[in-house]
Amino acid sequence: MRICRRCGVHAPPQSVSCEECGAELGVHAREIPMAPLLFAALKLEFECRGCGLWAPLNHFEGMGMVCCVRCQLEQRFEDDGWRAVLGLCHAVSDLMGAEPEGRKVYNIAIDEVNPFASSGKRHSGIRVDPSSSEAFATWLPANLRAWVAPGHPVGSESGEPLDVRAPQAGTIQVRSSRGEAAGYRIGSDAMRLHPGWLGAIAPAHAQGPQPGAHPGESPSEPVIEAGAPIVCRGCGAPLRLDGSQELVHCDHCGGVVRVPEALRAVRAVRAVDPEPVLWWLVFEGRAPYRKFLERDPRTRGHSGDRSLEPLPDATMSSLERFASVSWFVIVPTTLLASVAVLSRLPSFVAWLTLVLSGEGFSSI
Repeated sequence: MRICRRCGVHAPPQSVSCEECGAELGVHAREIPMAPLLFAALKLEFECRGCGLWAPLNHFEGMGMVCCVRCQLEQRFEDDGWRAVLGLCHAVSDLMGAEPEGRKVYNIAIDEVNPFASSGKRHSGIRVDPSSSEAFATWLPANLRAWVAPGHPVGSESGEPLDVRAPQAGTIQVRSSRGEAAGYRIGSDAMRLHPGWLGAIAPAHAQGPQPGAHPGESPSEPVIEAGAPIVCRGCGAPLRLDGSQELVHCDHCGGVVRVPEALRAVRAVRAVDPEPVLWWLVFEGRAPYRKFLERDPRTRGHSGDRSLEPLPDATMSSLERFASVSWFVIVPTTLLASVAVLSRLPSFVAWLTLVLSGEGFSSI
């Protein structure tokens, strides 16, 4: 995989600069070996029911609620919205890349039916806006829009790929090439939203102070613009400053922000125009959408034996598991029972003939 060393997103061969950070790919792109896990870089926004504006959502919000960083309104966010986001991100991490097959070539070819094939050659990621007429507009509900790209998280200073591991569902551990480590945690119950989802890498999910290990600066510097309030670089929310603390915790995302001495007495009231920031979702195994494409009739005849490599059990529905068990257990058992019945059929036919001729009753 070819990625940008500044931000870690996919670096397509036909692009000169990175769509995410603007880095010159001729200088900052590099090939990295395929990792055992899948990664999707995400910028996500939702339409606030209160102010009607698009608000960034820079981390996973559980309990079915989200908070608008513009008007501070807490509002309902259905699990179906997260399922749509996770399904899209898993598909992009697995199916989008420089090759038409996506990240890896399996025995079932999908190059003719993969909708991400052409995008991966020219673009770092895809933009999904339900209000547009783009090809991927229907992937998300009308109150969400996103930019998603495949890639691999990199160290904020070294630009080297991070060693990312998932010891258990919901827990992500990363280590930089300099030995700096960080951990990220989401409740394991949230993993039920999508098969193969392992967790997220975002400042809001960090466990304790772990400077330098996760993508982005930690502690970060506040966002400062002329005439604008001071807001968190991680999520765009306004910071509460009492004039005494050098390190301030963001009330919204939990990120740590270093406030310069000259600005500690400044009190922020509201963010002017917070922008979504990049965070990462981590998956394992083939995306359910790849599984869907492998069933497309157009993949038959040029993809080899479809029975050579069954799909992972983690992506099978309960109905599919029942069908699998039926094929390998119930069907053979039924056939054996039928053979046993048929083996006794000649004697039964002979007895029935005698009964019909009247001789069978005389023998009773």
